[in-house]
Amino acid sequence: MQKTAAILLLIGSVLFLAAAFSPISRVFAELNAAKKLEILRNGRKAWEIAQVLFSLGALVVAAGLVIYFYPWQGVPRAAWALSGVAALVVGACLWSWHCYLRGMDTQGFAEGALPAWHFATYTLLTQLGLAALGFALLSSGLPQWVGWTLIGGSLFFLLAYLIFKDMPPFVYYLLTLLMGIMVLRG
Repeated sequence: MQKTAAILLLIGSVLFLAAAFSPISRVFAELNAAKKLEILRNGRKAWEIAQVLFSLGALVVAAGLVIYFYPWQGVPRAAWALSGVAALVVGACLWSWHCYLRGMDTQGFAEGALPAWHFATYTLLTQLGLAALGFALLSSGLPQWVGWTLIGGSLFFLLAYLIFKDMPPFVYYLLTLLMGIMVLRG
């Protein structure tokens, strides 16, 4: 089960990162709504594929976390692990909904007219969930630095989100990629 969980964490993280660093993702750096819309219209299929990869990446990571932490029932810090997993599963569902809306309404996305609550909720749930998982991992067989990296990284990203009112979600999947590598090695 541990190897399956690690492979899912790796696959999901890579899918998400592939979408985040695909050429169509330059649209996120564009500030002008008309130019954003032009990029999206010229790359409609690439945009749709990226939204699928973003969604799949988050959901596959969530599945890997469920598989990895499910056997933790009754062990120290199990409540932290299970609450972190629950936060990430709910967050992945909200993120997928957000990606669906972005894919279906490119004009709304370009103009900033899509509802923002599911992205904000996904962001906070993912950051808090990763911190909870990091705390749980401090009592696992993985090196302590893995847990501390998840805690420190997620709290840093939370602080940056609160200051800048935005955070590129790919940063969370760098943490899950690291976790997947360490679980696979463990």
